[in-house]
Amino acid sequence: MKPALILIVMAFPLLIFAGGPKVKSISASSTELSPGQTATITVQLKGKARDVKSMEFIVREFPYDVPPYVLKSVDEKKNRKWEAQIPVPYEAPVGTFHLELKVKMADGSELVSEETSGNSYGKAGTLVVSVL
Repeated sequence: MKPALILIVMAFPLLIFAGGPKVKSISASSTELSPGQTATITVQLKGKARDVKSMEFIVREFPYDVPPYVLKSVDEKKNRKWEAQIPVPYEAPVGTFHLELKVKMADGSELVSEETSGNSYGKAGTLVVSVL
């Protein structure tokens, strides 16, 4: 095989996986909330976002007591913008909480971000919120 052809064959797998989805940003209308308030949380993706099947936030401190907050795609054509309205329960304790983002792909795998790969429940990102 010629050197140029070998290089192309070796680089082909990188081209296939290079466009996979990644979390571009996670933002909230407010990260300091009182019980009874609602925050709008937006997740922006980049790359091949059509492969994303579902997205949810799990409260790290209460993974079994608080049901996951499910996000919905608001950009159905490209699937790059997802949002959720997250209410703070009236009985929520005061403190700082970590919302871990779990992103499921169409093939059943989970999207993992390098920065948050050590998370317990959602490995695509984390949003820190405070209940005052």
